[in-house]
Amino acid sequence: MTARSILTTVACFLFCTFMQFGGTLAPPPWTIGAGAISAAVFLMLLRFFDVELPFAWLRILLCACVSAAGVAGGFASGNSNLLIWWSPVARLESPSSGGQSLEGWENVASSATGGSGGQ
Repeated sequence: MTARSILTTVACFLFCTFMQFGGTLAPPPWTIGAGAISAAVFLMLLRFFDVELPFAWLRILLCACVSAAGVAGGFASGNSNLLIWWSPVARLESPSSGGQSLEGWENVASSATGGSGGQ
C-alpha cells in the first residue's frame, strides 16, 4: 500500500468513527443503524478515493473496527446501554455487503431489554 492509500484509509476511518460516535447519542436502534450506515459510507469513500486494500477480508475488518471504535467512544462518554455493542455486527447485515437487512431488530432489542421494542 502506498502512503496515499494509508492516509486516505485513516482519514475515512476517523470520519466514519465520528459518524458512529454520533449514532451512540441516540437510542440503541439508531446506534445499530448508524453501524450499517457508517460501514456503507466507509466502503463508498474507499471506492471514491480509489483505495485498493491488499486483502478482501480487510474491508470487513476495517468496517467492524470503525463501528467498534465509535461505540467505544460513546460507551466511554456515558452511554452504558449494552445493546449498542451490536453495531459492529450491523455491517455484516447491511444491504451494501450483500447480507440481510436489519429487519427484526425490534424483536432483538425487545427480548434483550424485556420490553415491548419501544412501542
